[in-house]
Amino acid sequence: IGAMVWFEGLNPWDALWLTMTTMTTVGYGDMSAATVPGRLATILLMYVFGIFLLAQIAGEWIDYRMDRRERMRLGLWRWQMKNHILIVNTPETDGIRYLQGLVQQIRLSTSLEDYPIQIFSPNFPDGLPAELSSMGVVLHKGQPEGEDDMEAADADKADFIIVMAVDNHDVRSDSVTLDVLDRLSRLDLQGHVIAECVHDHNRERFRRHGANAVIRPVRAYPELMVRAMAAPGTETILEDLFTHDGAHPRRYNLEVPEQSW
Repeated sequence: IGAMVWFEGLNPWDALWLTMTTMTTVGYGDMSAATVPGRLATILLMYVFGIFLLAQIAGEWIDYRMDRRERMRLGLWRWQMKNHILIVNTPETDGIRYLQGLVQQIRLSTSLEDYPIQIFSPNFPDGLPAELSSMGVVLHKGQPEGEDDMEAADADKADFIIVMAVDNHDVRSDSVTLDVLDRLSRLDLQGHVIAECVHDHNRERFRRHGANAVIRPVRAYPELMVRAMAAPGTETILEDLFTHDGAHPRRYNLEVPEQSW
């Protein structure tokens, strides 16, 4: 700008206009440098600071966007979520199918359909499969047993936290769940914590460590998990339908005269 004012005798506004149109290689042609020093300054501006610098900036921006997109895809991005549903751990057996059914049921529940969903798991090395990512689910890859990773998943800002059993057939999965609950209890949680328990004897231990609801990992019925979020307490009644403990349905044959059923 100073060179255009000095060599070409332009006012500051025209000098700025000429500099910007030259640097961006637009070249409207309404004004141009006429003196030799002004033209040399234009060449220096265009090739050194214009084409090269802008190309460098554009390249850096494109690289950043590509890296950002790749980190999001692989679950290495800090999503900065709040008021979301956080699913901690994922089943090792048939996990994708169950998670897909769970997310579908969440989206079908009118009280939960608008909640963002984040999966926090060490699995999915290549990122979430298309079946889940297309449903608006995001991944945060990390170890749920690590406090730093737990904070990075914004567990303290989640409205619902689902701690899933890694293996619904292995009682040792309860040890992992218990460790996760212990770490969650050290955070200032605002959300409702639901934990899957493989062995019934561990239920009370889960509750002592902060679980608001404890249910069995019934993989055939993701609706059970959704009921525990949408209507806390109803999951206990529904769960009893699968066992002969506690409340359970029983049929009584009654005759009611003059009534149509």
